[in-house]
Amino acid sequence: MRINPSMQRRKSTADIGFTLLEILVAIFLFAILISAVFASFRAIHDSATALQQDDRYYETAQAALSRMQCDLESIFITVPARYKPPGFNEPADAYRVFGESTSSENRDFSTLRFTSLSHLPMNGDTNEGVAQIVYYVHQSEPNLFALRRADQLWPYETIETNHNNPILCENVQSLAFKFLNESGEYRDAWDSDSADYDYATPRAIEIVLTVGDDTHSLTMKTVADLHVYRDPIAAAQ
Repeated sequence: MRINPSMQRRKSTADIGFTLLEILVAIFLFAILISAVFASFRAIHDSATALQQDDRYYETAQAALSRMQCDLESIFITVPARYKPPGFNEPADAYRVFGESTSSENRDFSTLRFTSLSHLPMNGDTNEGVAQIVYYVHQSEPNLFALRRADQLWPYETIETNHNNPILCENVQSLAFKFLNESGEYRDAWDSDSADYDYATPRAIEIVLTVGDDTHSLTMKTVADLHVYRDPIAAAQ
């Protein structure tokens, strides 16, 4: 029997199997597929991590803003019947509202000092009363800043802005207070013992807090309406 030469060539080729080039191409395509799969998993993982970080930042910032809003809504001030603008070399009003912007490591942070009925006893202290409260940002480590809350009952003393006061929020990128006057205008600073502010107290205080790191941050804002305030002295006279 004579075998067709073309059939013999096809049979010989089938016996050889895949060529080296075909194997290399298959490995290359498989590598591309695996890389795409791992890239997808990595993107999903990074997204989940970012969302978890957002949740942590949100929770800590929200807790800090809630605490500050509660303190400010319980603010204590002296009204015109008891308040008189301080004269030359006279001591400042013990219940004044004072806010300003400070700098640390080329960053601007606001500080705020006021008195409030929202005293939080610490270390077994059960005393109550009108507390001097100060919010400030303290550098805990290089490039790491924490929002702290100082709370002191009478007699009020100069509060050292250090690591001994409780932390309200960590990973602070910026903190700004805006003060609303009787004309509906916001100001960057306030001093209720100054003629520049007509010896008045603000009507409301806006708080803008940014938390996060150098690659990712979250900004939150709230406004605390002051339930008591002092009108400008000049307008009241």
